[in-house]
Amino acid sequence: MKDQHSLLDRLPTEIFHLIFDYLWAHEIFFSFANLNDRTTSVLLSYSKYRINFQSIQKFDFDRLRRSIQFEQVISLILSDQNESPYQFEQFLSYFQIGRLTSLRSLSLINIKYASLYQILSSLSKLKRLHSLSFGSSSTEKMHIVYADTENIQYKNLYPFLHQLCAEIFLQLTYLCTIYSEELASMHFPNLLHLKSNFGSLTSNMNGVFQHAPQLKSFTFHLGTLHNFVRNQPCYSLRQLSVISSNVLMSMDEIEQFLRSFPNLIHFTIKVCFQHVDIDMIDGYRWQSITQSLSTFNFKLRPKNKVNEMHLDSFRTPFWTEEKRWFVAYHDEFIFTISGLNLSFMKISSDSFVYSTILNSTILYQPQRSMVRGRVSLSNNFRFASVKTLELYWDDSWESLASFINFNHVEYLWISSSSCHLLKHMQHHMPKLHTLSFKDDSNESAITAILYIRGLELKQIRTLQFHSCRFPKENVDVVEKLSDLFPCVEHIKKWVIKSRSDIIDITGKFKGLRNISFTIHKSVKKPTIASEFRSDSIVNDIRRQLRCVAICRVESSPENFGLPECIHLWLQERAPNHHHDNHGAKNLFRKPF
Repeated sequence: MKDQHSLLDRLPTEIFHLIFDYLWAHEIFFSFANLNDRTTSVLLSYSKYRINFQSIQKFDFDRLRRSIQFEQVISLILSDQNESPYQFEQFLSYFQIGRLTSLRSLSLINIKYASLYQILSSLSKLKRLHSLSFGSSSTEKMHIVYADTENIQYKNLYPFLHQLCAEIFLQLTYLCTIYSEELASMHFPNLLHLKSNFGSLTSNMNGVFQHAPQLKSFTFHLGTLHNFVRNQPCYSLRQLSVISSNVLMSMDEIEQFLRSFPNLIHFTIKVCFQHVDIDMIDGYRWQSITQSLSTFNFKLRPKNKVNEMHLDSFRTPFWTEEKRWFVAYHDEFIFTISGLNLSFMKISSDSFVYSTILNSTILYQPQRSMVRGRVSLSNNFRFASVKTLELYWDDSWESLASFINFNHVEYLWISSSSCHLLKHMQHHMPKLHTLSFKDDSNESAITAILYIRGLELKQIRTLQFHSCRFPKENVDVVEKLSDLFPCVEHIKKWVIKSRSDIIDITGKFKGLRNISFTIHKSVKKPTIASEFRSDSIVNDIRRQLRCVAICRVESSPENFGLPECIHLWLQERAPNHHHDNHGAKNLFRKPF
């Protein structure tokens, strides 16, 4: 044992700390805890732990809350998503937010009203906090549509927001929130970056600029431009991103709007759903508006179909030579091409791309692709960088592999008609970790999988079943799927009919961290009410599987308040097997 750690023991503490700066707290403890007294001392001396509790394993959550001191944490992400239900309640039972005196960044994801109120009321004690994100399920998805019940919950906080946050807002440099209606009445003297992820802020936007005099970047969800009149220009703003789901606007309104920001150098506008007038597909008009910008990106959905002639106005020297801003039209959207590739590519017999890039092969490097039907491709090219792939493909593996490189695929959405390809994927998709199944109209994806012989996909960590039909009579489904996917840690939307199904499924997949179930529509209402209670489910799992679980039973008003989904966050059943320290031991082992 001493030989194994001799090199590790020689490293100065500063080197350890430099390594730790690139890792989350649970990754650090996974690799370095309990190696020897030296590493234990190093862990205790480190004072910049970044904790990410989003989709964390219950075992890691418990270990961190026992191991880390309050003053060692500088960044914290808390999540009450379905993968880790009631995490906030768990966290608040062990930690006091006000004692995290070194905390600089706090992100609260899908937090419930009661917990959010409790946390926000303690933030004034955090004198070093400068970054705050709350009241949003994502800082990236700007066009989230929330259920009415959630809207009511968020609105309940509005009267208290000024009381809870006024003091902490004075010291923030970054803020991301959906509570846009209250922003205009609050002061942000040090705020540099603001993201407003929900609601209409346009009518109160002047108040935001007035109370945030140093604001450099602003991302917001657009309601309307009709009422916006900026009497005094906002000279501080350098970057502006406007996201809209369903709003009508004209080029005149956009031009008038941008005049209020004379020092703007980065501008993005996206209209996600609603169609825009063909007048907005005018490169000459955009050129006059964006002359002073360094970067300009847009994504629009025209009312009329676009052809190559519409793109001619984007082929002028201003676009292709001076600015090097390139434009493409694909799948009903016209958009600027960020990084000289497509973020999404739909591949089918009738798919096409119009582009202002002369070398069209550059386009065929999308991060996400959907392949539908049999495709006859005339160009000699390959999609080389796809990370997310959606397949509706009943042809051969060889024909598909002729134009797609599978080496980078991480997320695979596959229809039942494409399941025959899985036997090839176990050897040709080394990075694949998430597999989602979709039924075709006449065939069950689950049934299609069960007939594949010699299949074992050890690389799969997440399984998702989207309204999949499970075989009615095949009692070996769970056994076979657990053999096919022996290393699965996350399962979503498994359809069940009884509480015993929960125990059977959870018991067969030994490495599960979390799982969500959907109750079959055939189950009668009295049975649902009596069978699917969280306390009964937790007791069954503890008694029959000897496993600690936290359970959230999700109900729906449309279903008379009866349970519809069940979410389990599971304690690991064999911590010694899965949480050894071989990674760190081998990393610092002497060479042969």
